Amino acid sequence: PEDSSAAVQWHNGAILNQSLSPANLTAGSTLLIPPGVFHVMGGIKSEGLTNVTIQIDGTLYFSDLVDSWPRNEDGAVLECLHFKHVDKFRIVSSLGGGHHTRLGTLQGNGQKWWWWPLFGYLKHHEDRPRLLRIDRGTDILLKDILFLDSPYWTTKLTGVDDLEIAGCGISARRTRMDGHNLVDISAFNTDGFDISGHNVFVHDCNCWAQDDCFTVKDNYDGVSSNMLFENNNASGMAMVLGSIGGTHVKNITFRNFYVHHTFKGIYTKFRGGTGQMSDILFENIVM
Repeated sequence: PEDSSAAVQWHNGAILNQSLSPANLTAGSTLLIPPGVFHVMGGIKSEGLTNVTIQIDGTLYFSDLVDSWPRNEDGAVLECLHFKHVDKFRIVSSLGGGHHTRLGTLQGNGQKWWWWPLFGYLKHHEDRPRLLRIDRGTDILLKDILFLDSPYWTTKLTGVDDLEIAGCGISARRTRMDGHNLVDISAFNTDGFDISGHNVFVHDCNCWAQDDCFTVKDNYDGVSSNMLFENNNASGMAMVLGSIGGTHVKNITFRNFYVHHTFKGIYTKFRGGTGQMSDILFENIVM
């Protein structure tokens, strides 16, 4: 812990990739990130994990070596953490301190990617890593995790069924001002919880982002449904449906939200196609 040298970052990344292989993290296993700050290179990926827990009681601090970041065969950057086809999958912390205090932490080092306002976007555009991506999964729990300064979208949770997010925090900000000025907003595309799928419960979370905060997206099967977002705080583009292309988004509830100094509160987006929205409820929203 605490060693931020390039050699250690690459070493820790390799160890994490090895540890997260289904051959090593077998059903019933827990991978513990103990207290301390562990500097790690991104590009951590795993497929097919079943009935496993990743317990983060310290901080995974992702690399600031932007020009050395691992890429795929098409030249695009890899995500910080990327999981595919998971079942009974948990990312939790034993700290359980609630909203932004004493949580297991994923630090994305976004300031290095955002760079100078506007210039960072001109340099990288949207070729920046997400902090956490999950493609297709069932029975997923994210609990008591703080996601800090993601270079790009904080999470992309796509094609999920039976997802709960509880007591998590997201913060992506350039300054500590109590609002969103032009400098802060230039940390473009730092979405919070971007979700598609079915049977989702997101509650008791905070999100302060410079883009969409709690968002329902297009799904692989053409439907995103049965989602409850409840007892959350948001600032940025707070409650979002979209953008929707060919998906039917239905039975979505946003309830008991406090939306502080946001620059958009409720926001719906279509991008053409045959997308639909129905049975959408916004209840007890304070802005």
